[in-house]
Amino acid sequence: MFFDAVRNNKRVVQIFLALITLPFAFWGVDSYVRNTGAGADLASVGDSKITMPQFDQAVGELSRTACGRCWVPVFVQS
Repeated sequence: MFFDAVRNNKRVVQIFLALITLPFAFWGVDSYVRNTGAGADLASVGDSKITMPQFDQAVGELSRTACGRCWVPVFVQS
């Protein structure tokens, strides 16, 4: 029944999908094309700012202490 409605109203479904896709395309891509710079904060906790180098260092320390050399995350490797 649902698929019959979709098949019979293809144009309506296409317009609906386009309308919900466009905001994701414009606002989602913005984070990739926006220039954040090298010193941009990755996160903030209270008054403390966490930069990407600090995050990389913390993840590296956790991976070495928790598992030794058995796990090396891909996103930390340069």
